[in-house]
Amino acid sequence: TQATRKHIDVELGASPRATMGLYRCCQAMAAIQGRDFVGPDD
Repeated sequence: TQATRKHIDVELGASPRATMGLYRCCQAMAAIQGRDFVGPDD
């Protein structure tokens, strides 16, 4: 969450809840692709 708050191209930083939601989406995409792990490209 701190990285989004300090980036010059981002006006408002992501909340902790938004960060967790994003992570859950990454987990879902990895599962759809047959993986049981999340990588940096997700």
